[in-house]
Amino acid sequence: MVVLATAPFQINVSSGQLSFHPRNDEVINVHIEDVLILLDCNKIMQVPSQPLRIATILEEFAHAIMGINDELLVSQVVALLYEGVRINERGQYEVV
Repeated sequence: MVVLATAPFQINVSSGQLSFHPRNDEVINVHIEDVLILLDCNKIMQVPSQPLRIATILEEFAHAIMGINDELLVSQVVALLYEGVRINERGQYEVV
């Protein structure tokens, strides 16, 4: 399930409500147990360029669908899948 909303996330389910509060303000998106992807629309739109926004979204899909937990590995996979970004020497995305 993919949820497009803003943090804190509130998800209504048939028997109640799920709530997720990120630990800090730097968290843009998150995946939970490889079945739930939470995308914070407001924070995504604050990312300075469209290629970087796309990369942050693809990261969560790579985490959830491919089961990748390592942040550096997931960044490298995203850079291989999406030609709009590359990884610099500090391990961060750069727009191509």
